[in-house]
Amino acid sequence: MHWGQLVARAAGETEDIDYKIALAELCAAQRLDGLLEALSVSLGPVTDPRYARCVGRIGKVLHGEEATGKLTERLQTAGQEQDRKMLLLAIGATNTKSALDALMRMSSDDDAVTAALREHHSPRAKEAVERRK
Repeated sequence: MHWGQLVARAAGETEDIDYKIALAELCAAQRLDGLLEALSVSLGPVTDPRYARCVGRIGKVLHGEEATGKLTERLQTAGQEQDRKMLLLAIGATNTKSALDALMRMSSDDDAVTAALREHHSPRAKEAVERRK
């Protein structure tokens, strides 16, 4: 099996989330080009927050602060609200400064943004969540 096929399986699997996450992490260990973009397409159809967290962590490992830009780019083309929610959660899960800055610029009345800030876990994100209550 080729790495490209594993990326396709990691992005395409929708039923077995543990398998999907394991494949994604295996591909991330190989630092495969385009992995974050491929995985982010599954955000939305896969509504399990564990997967969004996995995508966020992979984004940070592979791209550091640039992961936010890559995920935000996908956010601009997200068709459904569920896609948007999961992408925001992945952005928060990167735990990067750029993610926090991007989330802080978004609407304070948006529950999906608040959930993403909770996922970030930084002191500044926690303060922002408290102010939004």
